[in-house]
Amino acid sequence: DGVDAATLAAGSYERAISIFRCAYSFVSQPATLPVFWVSQYAPHSGSYVPVYVDAPRVPDALARGSLHAVDLGSQYWPHALVGNWAARFYRVAQPVVEATRDALDARFRAARLDFERDLQQLHDHDARTAAIARFANDTADDERRHFLDLFFDLAATVKDGQLLTDRHVEKLQPQPFFYPKPWLQRTGFFYDDSPTPGLWTVAQVHSLWLGLDDSIKLSIAFVAGALLATLLCACSRSSCCSRH
Repeated sequence: DGVDAATLAAGSYERAISIFRCAYSFVSQPATLPVFWVSQYAPHSGSYVPVYVDAPRVPDALARGSLHAVDLGSQYWPHALVGNWAARFYRVAQPVVEATRDALDARFRAARLDFERDLQQLHDHDARTAAIARFANDTADDERRHFLDLFFDLAATVKDGQLLTDRHVEKLQPQPFFYPKPWLQRTGFFYDDSPTPGLWTVAQVHSLWLGLDDSIKLSIAFVAGALLATLLCACSRSSCCSRH
């Protein structure tokens, strides 16, 4: 479309914090027991789980997976499925994702404090590292399963332009959702909208044309045809002169 590498180099948009190309993100938390809070895929469609420096291994859900095939045992893919589905109906679906994410984040933070308090009772090094690895692994798997369940829940409740607030009743009552009215007004969806100053939409021109008398339409068509013919003749003579 006329945009090459040189054109692109002349400008840019500011990079967003959370984008689909993000493979993972983390927040480091220095403490007596240092921990990284890690999330795979874009941060807005996932939750963070603790990865301890003292653990002998990385949680299984974070240590497996590939971009070449869907692996529901990895944390990445449930996050990616949720993010891509929610993007189709962002205004309706994203609040559900955020509610799930916030609830998990609060639960994991509280569980971490309880775990580290209990860990102080373990003095054997091997027992401590095994407990740390087990807690981190179980937390990561819990988070993975919640987001996988969330994807299937979104697929059933937010789809085809409708929202099902209760899927457990005998007679479903879908609530349709559509584009916001201000957006429809700005894009000329309504035939009877007054023209935007200095800007006529296709819908407004079409509505005006339908309201004209047939004789006026014929007159406009005749004048437009005459102007077009005059323009074509002028262009033809100009082309002939330039060749001579």
